Parts: sequence; structure tokens; C-alpha cells
Amino acid sequence: MKGSNRIIVTGASGFIGFNVCKTLLRLGFDVTAITRQFNSKLISENQGNSIQQISVDLDCEDIPKEVLEKNQVIIHCAGRAHVLKNKKNEDFEQYNISNTLATKRLALSAVNAGVKRLIFLSSIGVNGSSNTKPFTEKDIPSPSQNYALSKLEAEKNLQKIALSSELEVVIIRPTLVYGPGAPGNFERLIKWVNKSIPLPFG
Repeated sequence: MKGSNRIIVTGASGFIGFNVCKTLLRLGFDVTAITRQFNSKLISENQGNSIQQISVDLDCEDIPKEVLEKNQVIIHCAGRAHVLKNKKNEDFEQYNISNTLATKRLALSAVNAGVKRLIFLSSIGVNGSSNTKPFTEKDIPSPSQNYALSKLEAEKNLQKIALSSELEVVIIRPTLVYGPGAPGNFERLIKWVNKSIPLPFG
């Protein structure tokens, strides 16, 4: 079976993608790591020739077909989580480019190359910002932020593509993912805790 032991991981230099790569290598898989720029940390995880790093900006480029054809599975971790601007129209457009349109192009390329499965990291924000009971996959989506809206649109595109092709789509809506080296809001929280200042939480 072609590429039966090789998996593509997009966003491989990000916090989640990097740890997914480490886990796959530990489990004995070969990894094709897709990053915007070369990342020396990934090479340090190399065990023999089990990891191949390819630089592709998914916002405007496609993964080469010859690379996709060597793989059966894509774990799509790449995307935009933050926009450092306050203009709402620019904010949504950047999320749309990185999270919605790039994901759709990747899925169509995967279909064209005969990839069997695409695992998409969406967001729990698709379900909503809060709820009185635990969210489930049966809940009606209720995103309130542009980031979550772009993820929901990406999910819809993937579901349509899956229905019209042989590509199996798996959608995961993770909550906050944390651990050593976690960035973003969790990193800020840790820094405040380390200051030993009482935090204004109820």
C-alpha cells in the first residue's frame, strides 16, 4: 500500500503540530512535516530518515502532488489562530484565507492525489463560547468569533468534498491544548502565575 506508514502533518512547527510529529515518530511512523519555513527543531527529532521537512505556505501554495501521492493520511494542524490587528474586516479576511480557503484547497489536492484520509483540527469555538452543559458533536454550531467562523466554514467545505469523493474526513474540535512550551493565552497565564501576584479570579 502506498505511503501506508507515512503521514503528512501540516503546521508541523506549531505547538500542536510539532508534538503530533514527535508522537508519530515515537510510534514508528514516517512523517512529512509541512512548514512555512525550515525549522531546525524538527530535524533534532529526526530518527534516521523518518522525517522529511517541506516548506510550503499553504495560504498561497499547494503541497506538490508527488509529495501527497506518497502519503495515505494528512493531519491538518496549520491555520491562523491570532490576527494582530483590530480591523474586523481584515481580521475575518485573514482567518478566511488561512483557515477556510487553504483547507479547501488542501482537501481538493488530496482528492486529486488519492490521499485516503484528512484529519482536520478545527476548534471547540465552533460550538460556541460557553454552555450550561458539555458540548457534543450533536450540538448546533454557534461560533461567535471570526476564528471559529472560519473553522466552521472549513468544516462545511470538507464535508461537501467528502460526500463527492473517496476522501475520508475526520474533524476534531479541541478545547485549549496545553503542555510544556504552550503559547498564546496559556503562556500568558503561566507568566502571571510565576509573578506570584494574586490573580483576580473568582
